[in-house]
Amino acid sequence: MEHVVQHVLTVLQFNSAVSKEHSIRVRDLARLINMGEDELRRIINDLSSNGYVELIDDAVFLTRKGMMRVMSKFS
Repeated sequence: MEHVVQHVLTVLQFNSAVSKEHSIRVRDLARLINMGEDELRRIINDLSSNGYVELIDDAVFLTRKGMMRVMSKFS
């Protein structure tokens, strides 16, 4: 499951979803990563409760904490 979570975060980073203005709709993100919306929403809710993403008006983006987690996997 951890690799799926990391994949979600990485796709957000690579699509520059790092602010409300550049957020990605959940349904579009689900299509990008070939995942069901319900499953993705559960992951996003967990990530949000841990401070890695924000979900506003059904659109998601990385927080600073989320960006740091993604970058740490590449260093």
